This record gives sequence, structure tokens and C-alpha cells, in this order.
Amino acid sequence: MGRISKAFGEQVRQVLANRGWSHLRANVASSIPSATIGRMALGIVPGSDHVIAWAKALKEPINKWLDLAGYDPIPENLISVRPDPMIVREQMAEYLVETGRLTSEEAAKALSELQEESAAADMEHLGERKSA
Repeated sequence: MGRISKAFGEQVRQVLANRGWSHLRANVASSIPSATIGRMALGIVPGSDHVIAWAKALKEPINKWLDLAGYDPIPENLISVRPDPMIVREQMAEYLVETGRLTSEEAAKALSELQEESAAADMEHLGERKSA
């Protein structure tokens, strides 16, 4: 059994509550097993790989969560950040509107369709994981 951190567990529970996430939804966002997320919510600190995955899923500073979990920080120059695909799409839509290639309505419709496709793909992926 991992070490226990009351503060870590409280923060995990707060995130779950604030985002309206079940353990299953948090699993989809982070690829951390639902059972591990349940233990995290109880304050049981997982391995640093799961803490890093959690921080990335939340788009929060990795070192903030490593500190909460009692791990040493990672030097900032060693942390790679991948851009969120939806943010990149939104920025591209803004650019296309600004340059007159799309109207605001066309951009909003395209972004909405992409979000729906992404949500459908997440649900399909979740269904595949359940049946596996």
C-alpha cells in the first residue's frame, strides 16, 4: 500500500467534484485506472507516473501535483507540454475568421462538430475498454 497524504486526497476529491467527474470519467481523461483514482481520492499516493498523468489530464502544473503527493519536482526544462488539440483548433478557427476565410458562424459550427466527434470517439473508446 502506498503512503497516505490527506492533502493529496482532498485535492483529488475537489477536482472530481468541481469537474463533475466520476472515477470512470477521470479514467477516460487521464488513462489512470478507475480503481487507482478511487484510491487517490482516499489519499493513497500512486506512483509518480500516475501523478504526472493526472496533472497532464487536468492541464495543471506537474510539479504542483508531485509536491502534493510528496515527490521531488521535475526541473522545468525537462517537462514537455503537448498542446491541447481543442485549443489548437480554436486558435486555427480564430485565425480563419480573422483572415476572412470563414465566418464566425462557420467556425463555431466546425468547432462544435469537432467537439461532438471527439466526445463520440471517447465514448466509443470507453465502450471498447468495457468489452475488453
